[in-house]
Amino acid sequence: MHSVSRYGAWLLIVTLVAMPVSAGNAVASVDDTARETGTVPAHFMAGAADPGVYLVKFTGSPDTSRVDTYLREQGILLERDYREVGVYRIRISPRADGERALEQLLRLPEVEYVEPDYPLRIALEPGGGIPLPADALFGSQWALHNTGQLGGIPDADIDAPEAWEHAAALSPVVVAVIDTGIDPTHPDLIHRLWTNPDEIPANGRDDDHNGYVDDMHGINTITGSGDPLDDHGHGTHCAGIIAAEGNNGVGIAGVGEDVRIMAVKFLDDSGSGSTSDAIEAINYAVAEKKKGSPVRVISASWGNLFYSRSLYKAIFTARSHDILFVAAAGNYGLLNDVQPFYPASYPQDNIIAVAATDDTDRLAPFSSYGTRTVDLAAPGVSILSTVPGGDYAMYTGTSMAAPHVAGVAALLFGEQPDASFLHVKKRILSGVDRIPSLGPKVASGGRLNALGALEAP
Repeated sequence: MHSVSRYGAWLLIVTLVAMPVSAGNAVASVDDTARETGTVPAHFMAGAADPGVYLVKFTGSPDTSRVDTYLREQGILLERDYREVGVYRIRISPRADGERALEQLLRLPEVEYVEPDYPLRIALEPGGGIPLPADALFGSQWALHNTGQLGGIPDADIDAPEAWEHAAALSPVVVAVIDTGIDPTHPDLIHRLWTNPDEIPANGRDDDHNGYVDDMHGINTITGSGDPLDDHGHGTHCAGIIAAEGNNGVGIAGVGEDVRIMAVKFLDDSGSGSTSDAIEAINYAVAEKKKGSPVRVISASWGNLFYSRSLYKAIFTARSHDILFVAAAGNYGLLNDVQPFYPASYPQDNIIAVAATDDTDRLAPFSSYGTRTVDLAAPGVSILSTVPGGDYAMYTGTSMAAPHVAGVAALLFGEQPDASFLHVKKRILSGVDRIPSLGPKVASGGRLNALGALEAP
């Protein structure tokens, strides 16, 4: 039985507060009636993670200097521009009348929508974080090769060794782990970091003019810096599942062979973050893809119960650049078909939503599910991976299931670098191990199998 950790307590509070929200009023953006009347819904004013902070989408390409001047007159600061996505973050001055300022903003013909900057949270199940010896090796990774070593059912795994044997020579692939950051000194990750080819290390300059100084391996959208150091552990754990260096004599092996990790930190030391910082993180990954880095996958082990048009737009922008978005289905144990969990539940074809199974191929009791909104399941209980400080630990959650899928996607893109995200998604879903108990739970009716995906046409 899991103990209620600080993560569990937070998740319990969110469940009690957010669960009554129906699919209809969970939509964050102001509807057409509100746009026409300038009326701001009552729940809307209290929805932002940071009071007074909102996301706004303008139609077309507005004259931002004119809009900025107008907003300042209303006590609104045009705070940040996510150019790839076309969304802006605004902040209403505490001295301004917030409701009146929003009403005036809604009357602008250039405004398409305004919505709260909703908080997001890691999908880590309470009780995750059991420290293990730093010399723990592959034998403890039941998810990759299950021999019943933890009391599970042999072969209730993703057949990783068989997949590695099957895989041909692989081309470079970058997975953007949008999370709490990464420990860049971890011995199992130090050789797996993406390196920005246009940045000169430690010279204190923004060499590639992307707005970040010395972003050698990624960014921190909370501080606006090029230092995505993990001060929580969740991001490092997810990164290890995807790309920990195999055959190096220490630690564990990641699912993806020779994958590079782009560290994009938007979640803080408590595992919480804002929608706007998540959008900036996606914006960064897309911009680097446009510059030539082979970013093919985004791993997203977090979410909430609120629909954000801006986050939807950001993921659609990633789709436009052929990036697959792998998302955790959530740990509420709910039917996502009825109560969506975002971003996993957005109806976009570049999203793969992932539930969690244990080492007996049963759906984990905490895992959310849904035959219309959750694509497949993957191992997510007692998963051994890297944590900051050169250590290893077992974590539990759909947070751990999603990176397994991201790692397999990276294998497929490495084998077939010109493949579309749709083709890779199709191979992953058609290659699952069919599990009878998962038939009524996830769309594919199965659990991730790396070898099956590689052998799928």
